[in-house]
Amino acid sequence: MKHTFLNYLFLSTVVFMLASCNDPVFYAISQEVEPIKPRIDGASTNFATFGGDMYVASGSTLYKYTGSWTETKPGGKIIQIASTDNYLYALFYDEVSQVGNMSLKRYNGTNWSPVSGNTGDNTMQYIYAVNDIPFIGAGYSNSYTVFYVDENANEIKELILVNIADNTITGEISGAGIIGTDYYISTKGSGIFKVDISSMTAKQILGTNGINFFGMINLNNDTIALITRNGRLYTFRNDTLTEEAGITMGERMASGALAIWYSKDEPSRSLLLVGRQDFLETAYDAGYT
Repeated sequence: MKHTFLNYLFLSTVVFMLASCNDPVFYAISQEVEPIKPRIDGASTNFATFGGDMYVASGSTLYKYTGSWTETKPGGKIIQIASTDNYLYALFYDEVSQVGNMSLKRYNGTNWSPVSGNTGDNTMQYIYAVNDIPFIGAGYSNSYTVFYVDENANEIKELILVNIADNTITGEISGAGIIGTDYYISTKGSGIFKVDISSMTAKQILGTNGINFFGMINLNNDTIALITRNGRLYTFRNDTLTEEAGITMGERMASGALAIWYSKDEPSRSLLLVGRQDFLETAYDAGYT
């Protein structure tokens, strides 16, 4: 009798399990598409174009797209990339020494070479390029200094900030743009600077007024767009800053990433893509809007 009961219990369990497999939940799972392995693993850097090709990095790997993807390891962890007409620049972090751990190299399409010069006690953190001038944001403690690369000399030099005490600012640079022949850089704490490339000096033309710029990009030849940390969008032209009404990211925050998308079928159509981060507590819940 005991064996009969156990057999019945076993048979009932099998029947129950088979019946459960017909549950809509199991069916839905069976119909899901298998996840596709990402082409670029990890947290990627910004994109840059050089020589007609597109580049992006993740970790120590540099990815190049020319219709298909190729990979190289130029040496060290790549923090950020930027490009001019002549070179692709990469900011590297040396995970081994961690002493004087940031370095800058440039690529001419064939070889990588180090950029000479140094930033003193300041550690390089960001690089942005406009035409043939890469601008570097570097900091020490709670003060920040702006440098640039003299491409002809292949050397890092300090950009002199006019009427700024000790040539330091309260926030690192967050972008670069150009209108006509005038160069501009935005900062996360000291407003917008206009760069005189003949003397390589920069004058603050707009203070903060409580505005924390996290990104800058050219929309066209006469207009620059800027985004704040809390997702407020501004346009800048004729040295005048205008907040664009009716644009909001709600409770989301801007990461500072900006890009322009153009329709290949209708080049006159374009979109401004803005990197977003939902909440600080969910730092990896991010994307573009």
